[in-house]
Amino acid sequence: YVREGQELQNEILCNDAGSALYNDFVAGLGWPVDIATHAGYVGGLDRKGLTNGARAVYWADARQEVIFHEITRMPTKPDDPQQILKKRHVGNDFVHVIWCEHVRDYNPLTITSQFNEAHIVIYPLACGLYRVQVHRNTNNLVFGPLQHGMLVPKALLPALARQTAINADAAIAAKINPEPYTQPYLNRLRMITETTERYGTQGS
Repeated sequence: YVREGQELQNEILCNDAGSALYNDFVAGLGWPVDIATHAGYVGGLDRKGLTNGARAVYWADARQEVIFHEITRMPTKPDDPQQILKKRHVGNDFVHVIWCEHVRDYNPLTITSQFNEAHIVIYPLACGLYRVQVHRNTNNLVFGPLQHGMLVPKALLPALARQTAINADAAIAAKINPEPYTQPYLNRLRMITETTERYGTQGS
């Protein structure tokens, strides 16, 4: 979340609340879960809640799970201008979803990290629509459905932003590891088949 007038990493990471429009957007990305008792994916968050708060935004369907490292929900340490405990999560994310209420466009280099490969930046407009910018650190990353320059209505924005973030993460993961992901049980079946074919004896 980027407030009006904020341009520096330290200012942004110190945010511990967002605007009403931002909160509506976050509520549409998923649903809140209690990190300590949540049985699903937690995205590296501390289940004791000491460093990242007690609740997180989670979404899942039959094939995938997503945790959003939403920094306004994480505790802000007044004595740490760098907000290291927040940055250690967002700094390791491949994809950043930025809600920007500044009059100037968001600079994707604001939060420095070697892992952030894609930025989906959302700007609320006075007309009720939302302008989208999509930044890619490498030109051969192809993902959507949101594309740079789109104008999107509020009702569609959370679902489109979530799916774009999921697709961007998958595209980056495929670039890092070109081997296609295979379900564990299919890998097991392949290894059993190979072993049987190599060492099995044919019956009479």
